[in-house]
Amino acid sequence: ADENLYLSLRQFVFADDGGRNKDAADELPPANGDASNVISSRLPPEYQRMALAMRREFERDGIHLTYTKREEARELNNVVVGLEGLFSNNITEKTKYYDVEGEEMVKEVDRIVPRHVLGQLVRNPTNDGGDGDDKLTLSSDNLLTNTLLAHSPSPALRREVYMESHTSVPENLQVLDSLIKHRHLHSSLLGYKSYAHRVLSDRMVGTPKKVQEFLSRMEERSKDVYGRDMEDLLDAKRRVEGSGGDVEPWDVPFYTTLVKAQRQQQRWKEDIANGRVNHGGDESAQLAGYFSVENSIEGMKTLVRELFGIVMEEAEIPAEERWDVDGTDSECDQTTGCGGLRKFEFRHEEEGPLGTMYFDLHPRDGKFVHAAHFTIRCG
Repeated sequence: ADENLYLSLRQFVFADDGGRNKDAADELPPANGDASNVISSRLPPEYQRMALAMRREFERDGIHLTYTKREEARELNNVVVGLEGLFSNNITEKTKYYDVEGEEMVKEVDRIVPRHVLGQLVRNPTNDGGDGDDKLTLSSDNLLTNTLLAHSPSPALRREVYMESHTSVPENLQVLDSLIKHRHLHSSLLGYKSYAHRVLSDRMVGTPKKVQEFLSRMEERSKDVYGRDMEDLLDAKRRVEGSGGDVEPWDVPFYTTLVKAQRQQQRWKEDIANGRVNHGGDESAQLAGYFSVENSIEGMKTLVRELFGIVMEEAEIPAEERWDVDGTDSECDQTTGCGGLRKFEFRHEEEGPLGTMYFDLHPRDGKFVHAAHFTIRCG
């Protein structure tokens, strides 16, 4: 609906009107910044800058062209917008399902993502229920993919997940080819050398050449740091896998997480040994004391109240709503749960009740071990 509205508005603005749109644009300062025409020269400097920006925006959309060329540009732009939407929708709406096989691979997935959590992330309508000890169905879901890549020491599992998730939308190759072609045709019709020249024309950097120069400078300045980081990742890989070889793309998330954790642990050991209390200068650790659970919740209450007029209040959780109760755990109260689960109700001062949010903030056996958000029921 939003895409159709956008296209309709563009068609209205740039429709044939006897040249009145082009005549109006001619009263704006020319795109080269010369404000010598009668109307614009009477404007204050800040108005002239705004008028110049408006003219450049109009000309990027083809208002300076003849009616026939403008219509052609409009049609090309509609094709480009459609292809951009199709490319994005293919990524966000299509899910690839695939099987990992072998007892060791299945055990590794189970260690990282408990089955009841996996069931929420992998909703395969064609699953024949064949999940077991030697075969498991996964999906290209971003949360699942990133979790497995960052926390599995198994190179075989990481490679499988990486390759499957990065080949999940093969139809986008054709969409991308068509998008590149039509973006170039559209930009050329508007008088630009390429799509890059057009899209950068109103940005601070200005031209593709300057972008390339900036990237080259950044590459040169970061070359040594990049080399050291890659050597650290390679050393970590040798220690874990016991062999050399290159750092593959599916290795980077896991070994980056591992190296960061080792560095943090080393800083903490040095702090303890030297009697320092500033956590080795680590900014996030220094700030952590200000963002305790209770401080964060109170801050959230203040934020939603002052910005949106929403009251956030904690409520008791009936036993039938709890999922942190484990009948096999003697330390876990069957009424109050194992601790950590909290319920907050949201209501607007005028509109009434809005919804409910559960916070499950502390670790326990069988719980998903990484940050996650699940919608229980849409509002």
